[in-house]
Amino acid sequence: MFSPKCPPIDLDAPPPNVVWWGMNKFIVEINTFVLYAVLTLLWLFVLGMLATGHGLVGLAVGVIGTFVWAILSGVWFLLLSILETLQEIAKTR
Repeated sequence: MFSPKCPPIDLDAPPPNVVWWGMNKFIVEINTFVLYAVLTLLWLFVLGMLATGHGLVGLAVGVIGTFVWAILSGVWFLLLSILETLQEIAKTR
């Protein structure tokens, strides 16, 4: 059997100097802005479809698009909160 030899892990050692794992505050703000801009454009498109007489199709696009947006933004905000928590843990060590 293959048994790799790993160095022992020192649990008392400070974490490596990593800030946001390559993601700075500017990137976070841009991604959050893009999320809300996409939702705004989606609903402007839906309003345009409603105004041109494509009511049910526009409503379906709005509902399904908002549902997909909610899933994507939920994942983004979950990852963002995990990163902030890890950053606070790294500061307290």
